[in-house]
Amino acid sequence: MSISDEGPKFQATTDGTGRYTIDLPQGTYRMLLSWKGGDDCSEIHRASFRLEAAARLTLDFLVKQCPSSEPVWKYLPAEDVEKYVRSQKERNPMNVPLNPMNIPLTEQAEKYQEQLIPAEQNRWPEIVLSFGKYDNRGDVIRYFPLHQLVLNPFHIPDPPIPLSLPVTVTADRYTLRALDVVWDKKAMVFKAKGEVSVSDGQHESTGSSATLSFSSGLPNVQISR
Repeated sequence: MSISDEGPKFQATTDGTGRYTIDLPQGTYRMLLSWKGGDDCSEIHRASFRLEAAARLTLDFLVKQCPSSEPVWKYLPAEDVEKYVRSQKERNPMNVPLNPMNIPLTEQAEKYQEQLIPAEQNRWPEIVLSFGKYDNRGDVIRYFPLHQLVLNPFHIPDPPIPLSLPVTVTADRYTLRALDVVWDKKAMVFKAKGEVSVSDGQHESTGSSATLSFSSGLPNVQISR
């Protein structure tokens, strides 16, 4: 939909291979992907992007069917699970909602999470991150991929198959994916490493590391092979 609350909304449904096409007039848009059967992770957001006249962008999403998997922490020994639940109650006896970016890494469960960084004019655009866990150290936040185990009803192979969804950072038309992403808040730089891929909506590059910074409000990506 258009970033203006009064702007129009556009919708498309994917075909059997996951492909879709949406025709849009020139403008700036927010984008949401949703699907049936995803339970708690049935929606994925990306940062707003600019679309110029006659331009064509390809925006890919990586998705996961939650009902076919279980969080890794559920496979911990029973005493470790009890310790986790007890620590949560001690921290929050009145069940007051916690700021999700303030939960210590050791107390987090594996789950799909998103973080929105609002745009600041002439400094950076809107940024959306998706990840499985994070380590918030104040000026620096480290993001980890979503590690889960896919339950195999046929027990081939056994134990369940491990599956990892990379950390994803979207800013304007850019999509950065990696196994490890660190956000330096003071420098406003994202540093990524491990199976890195970067797409600008038209071309995709891969490498071992990359940095995402901003100049006059626009994303600047450098990738190393």
